[in-house]
Formats: sequence, structure tokens, C-alpha cells
Amino acid sequence: MTAPLLDVSQLTVRTADGTPVVDDISFHIEAGGRLALIGESGSGKSLTSLAVMGLLPGGLAASGSIRIDGVEVIGAPESALNRLRGRKVGIVFQEPLTALDPLAKLGAQLAEPIRRAARAEGTRLSRAKVRTAVVDALAEVAIREPERIARAYPHEVSGGQRQRVAIAMALARGPELLIADEPTTALDVTVQTEVLELLDRVATERGTALLFVSHDLAVVAQLVEQALVLRAGREVERGALRSLIDSAEDSYTRRLVAAARELDEALRSGGRS
Repeated sequence: MTAPLLDVSQLTVRTADGTPVVDDISFHIEAGGRLALIGESGSGKSLTSLAVMGLLPGGLAASGSIRIDGVEVIGAPESALNRLRGRKVGIVFQEPLTALDPLAKLGAQLAEPIRRAARAEGTRLSRAKVRTAVVDALAEVAIREPERIARAYPHEVSGGQRQRVAIAMALARGPELLIADEPTTALDVTVQTEVLELLDRVATERGTALLFVSHDLAVVAQLVEQALVLRAGREVERGALRSLIDSAEDSYTRRLVAAARELDEALRSGGRS
């Protein structure tokens, strides 16, 4: 049997004083598969995704096992993690400015992972080929006027455009797994839908596995069929998303479902959340 692309087993994340903020979480994602981590703020879902990347903030320590394509992440040296990041797994954050340098043009920032991908294959790209690759990468994420956006600084484009650039950067080295950590929360509803459609299309076309992190069941339902519900760092419930929505066993999951329906109804009736 082939090992899963991502295999998380008994993951626990503790603070410096030993308090668990993620407690005994296990899940796996096959190549090309999709899974959502769902929960409110403080549920541990984002810390779980950061642990997968080996990017936990200082003062937090992980135990258990996280394997990406058979390579153990927990306890691995930074050099080994750098070989995984970008090539095996990429991440898109809630706020694209987290991933973007405010002092560098967007095209220059996207060019760097494109060059790294080429070097990993033993190829050195000319400036002209890099410029073409940058424009092509921006076009793939449905950015209009990619040449103009490539010349712009982050503050000169909209939030939706910044998030598309961040997605292009995460995909530039052809990762087998993409982690999307609340990637649409900071966007308005229309742009949110466009970004979700983009993630779905690109993941499908590339065969990229997806770990989608969100507090919003309505958002998750547009992309993912299987979900793991977290509360206060622990698993509450897991299963097919449709089953969780229609017949959740845990009261916490039922409250998340009710909140998603209430928000959806408010949006449909023109109300504000």
C-alpha cells in the first residue's frame, strides 16, 4: 500500500510551560486528496497547518509525527525542511501581505521561486524566460493585465489580486500539497468566491492535494468533501462534510453548522454579518 502524501499522527503542540494547544491530532491526505480542518479561532487548526510546514512560532514545540512523502517534519533540521517547503508543500495564508514583501515588486517576488524550481531541475533561466514565466504564472491564477501587476508593489493592487499573487507564489515550485489557511477570510464575498473557484480549478488541473483551513463551513463545502472538526486543540468529529452538515453528532459541530446557515441566510437577504 502506498503511503499517504501527508501523514499526521498523534500531533501535539505545547507551549513553553507544557500546556497543549493542539492535542493528539491524527489525519492523512492521499496524493491529490482534499481535507478541511474546521473550527473557531483558537481551535488549533492554523497551528496544525504551521506544524505541517515546520513553521511553529517560537515558544511552541511539536511532538508526535508529521510525514510529508515519507519525510519526518518534527525534529528535522531547517535544511531538510527547506527541501520540502515549496517543492513538496506550499502554503497560502489568510492575509497575503504575510507572504509578500511590501518593498519589492510583485513580479520580482514571484520570480524567485520560479528560479528555484528551475535550479532544482538543473536549469538556469534567462531574464527573458523568467519574465515570461512570471506572466504565465500570474495568468494561470486569472490575474488580468499580468504584465502590469508584475510591475506593481503589493500596496498598489487590491486584496484579491494580492491573494492571487500569493497563490501563484505558493504554486510556483509545483508542490504536491497546498495548504490554504483561511485564504478568503480577508476578502469580500464576490472575491472570496472567485478565489475559491481558482483554488479548486488549479488543484484539479495540477492534481495537487489540498489541506483547507477555515472556520466557515459554507466556504469549505465549495472545495472539500472530508473534514476534521477541532475545538480547543482537540478533535471533536470527522467525516464526510455533507454528513457533518446534515447530521452532526457533536453539539459544537451543530453550532458551527447553525452559524454557517445563519450567515448564508443573512447574505441572501442582504443583511450584514
